Amino acid sequence: MRHISIITINYNSAEDTLKMVESIRKVSTECHEIVVVDNNSSLEDFEKLSPLHNQENVRIVRSRINLGFSGGNMLGVEHAAPDAEHYLFLNNDTTLLTDIPEELWQVCNSNPTVGLVSAQQYDEHQNLVSSFGNFPNIAERTLGKSFARWLKKGIRHNSKKTYDETISVEVVSGAAMFFKRECFEAIGGFDTHFFLYCEEEDISRRTWLAGYEVQFRSNSKLVHYCGKSTERNMKIEREFIISYFRLLDKHFGLPKRTVLKTLFALKYLKKAIKNKQNTPLLWFVLQTNKAPFSLRHQQAISPK
Repeated sequence: MRHISIITINYNSAEDTLKMVESIRKVSTECHEIVVVDNNSSLEDFEKLSPLHNQENVRIVRSRINLGFSGGNMLGVEHAAPDAEHYLFLNNDTTLLTDIPEELWQVCNSNPTVGLVSAQQYDEHQNLVSSFGNFPNIAERTLGKSFARWLKKGIRHNSKKTYDETISVEVVSGAAMFFKRECFEAIGGFDTHFFLYCEEEDISRRTWLAGYEVQFRSNSKLVHYCGKSTERNMKIEREFIISYFRLLDKHFGLPKRTVLKTLFALKYLKKAIKNKQNTPLLWFVLQTNKAPFSLRHQQAISPK
């Protein structure tokens, strides 16, 4: 018996959540626990989750406030079975094509140093989607990805290639993150200061720093209907900037983070020159105190 808790967040996308749960049941050899955290969706959307109440090993937790990605997942952990040995954090806009809980469990079980592992993603047209990435790096920003991969052979890979083996990577996508519980607890779980974006870079980095490996298994497959519950707009773009700067401040000393922030500002300068509509984002990048503009401060508490 695999003691795996699958945790997912629903935010005004109940139909996606129902399809995702159905796909888990279709491909999984065991009836794993599934914890659905509703991140203060509209009452209408939340009520669409009602069919899950009758399903075995499904627990629905409704938050009275939108906690974001990190906070929502941590609430799910709080309500997961106390004997869970592994956590699979799975985006609700995914469909499993293979038995990912079993396959990723095998990766962790066969290697005591692996703390976090993820799977290969495809889009709705079955095209390969980047499923892992790299931590911010000055060499990559200035000299290109190929040069940065040459500098750090064995851990930096081309995310657009197809791999036949399980490989170690710097950062895995947040759409499917399978943790050993001992690793997750050792690093303190998700950092809830990140409301949206950059959570996977932060937690992957902390996994490596704690002495665990982060790996990617290409033969485990899922479809990811990217970003269906989060439409891009000015507020969302600002949230990414807030999270990116928080990531740099947390993990880099002053010299490196200054260089990376300067390169980031130059990127937005180019965007503003090409399209004046990007000028407000450039000014936001240059602004000193960004935190008060985070979406976390704009969430209302709903009645019980």
